[in-house]
Amino acid sequence: QQIKRNCVRRLPQQPIDQNLLDALAAGLPDCSGVALGVDRLVMLALGAESLADVIAFTVDRA
Repeated sequence: QQIKRNCVRRLPQQPIDQNLLDALAAGLPDCSGVALGVDRLVMLALGAESLADVIAFTVDRA
């Protein structure tokens, strides 16, 4: 649906990452320490220079 809206608005198209979808369908491995890195995505989206700028509790504020 988003692709159709972008076409109508003449916005650049983002290709669907089939490799990512396949990996998500396979599921996460049975181990600890697997994270999706949402904090790093937020950091990139906001243009922050440090993870400390986007996470609620850094080591010194915990």
